[in-house]
Amino acid sequence: MSGDGDWPRWFSTSRFAGDRKWADHARQLLHAQRDALLELARLKPGDSVIDVGCGDGLLGIQALVLLETGCVTFCDDSPEVLEACRRSVSGLGFGDRARFVRASAERLQVIGNGSVDVAVARCILLYVRDKKAVFRNLHRVLRSGGRFVVGEPINSFGFGEHVERGIRGIEVPPLEGLAGKVRSVLHSGQDAWREQMLCFDERDLQDAAREAGFDTLTMSYETYEGFSALPPWEVFLHSAANPYTPSLAEAVRQALTPAEGQVFLAALKSTFSRTVRIRRRFAWCTLVGERP
Repeated sequence: MSGDGDWPRWFSTSRFAGDRKWADHARQLLHAQRDALLELARLKPGDSVIDVGCGDGLLGIQALVLLETGCVTFCDDSPEVLEACRRSVSGLGFGDRARFVRASAERLQVIGNGSVDVAVARCILLYVRDKKAVFRNLHRVLRSGGRFVVGEPINSFGFGEHVERGIRGIEVPPLEGLAGKVRSVLHSGQDAWREQMLCFDERDLQDAAREAGFDTLTMSYETYEGFSALPPWEVFLHSAANPYTPSLAEAVRQALTPAEGQVFLAALKSTFSRTVRIRRRFAWCTLVGERP
């Protein structure tokens, strides 16, 4: 994955706060997204596939399962994340059909021109500053007739006009002053959040792919507005939304005095325990392109 966040720690610990049951619950959604993207990839025996910003190998490992023959190149900019992915792939017995390349999504260095049949990526563009460069390099590495499949959340829909109150949807009106301090820490230093994650929508991605030279494009765009269940309190407290963000517990320690933190977390937990679900708003874009 691209960017300056703490990716190794996020993948290993703070993503699900070490809660295996919650991780299994979350992975049901991840696997549904994975399967939908790979179905659109139309993998064929012998295909050369690249998993761009592979992270823990969600897409690439399943591509190896689906391919009777062929190979997958796992590409990531974090050496620690790439090594963890390598161990997972080797443990599953796919080492002979996989290679691992440290490269950013914006450059795809080391990947040869016209050397790839299929490129897949999920949730990488929101962490990349130069999104147009990603599509230019996908066009470069794909063979004629090759295709890419990209799935991305469109955070400008969910957050662009939303003014947050409380903490992650849980409001504590009597302590809004303390909540504001905690929010400041949660969002501090996150230039990437504003500059990378919220600065684009589905039309920008389609335009970037077209400018890169892809003349056959198919896009689907889904939105959801409703409610979702809360995670367990310990997950709510110790998980981080992304590698750029501290956990709530870390933010409280940084923003408040120990006495303030104790009062604030007690009030927040009391409200949390009485809350069954929180309002949620998000959008998801899938873009498929074929190289002429």
